[in-house]
Amino acid sequence: MIDNTFTLISRIDGEIRRFITEELAAEGIADIVPSHGAIIMELMKHGQMPMNWPAVLTGHRRPSHV
Repeated sequence: MIDNTFTLISRIDGEIRRFITEELAAEGIADIVPSHGAIIMELMKHGQMPMNWPAVLTGHRRPSHV
């Protein structure tokens, strides 16, 4: 059952990403992909910041690695 659960989650994730990408493209936005969403949200909340800080704020890097 667990194997099927992970397979289903993976398929749903792929379909959601495909759908979002297609909808963005239909609106003429081709340079943004769903994985940019977290970074865009941090920039909207905090405004201008150094290039490495969106990764820190989204949990992709620790401040000690910046």
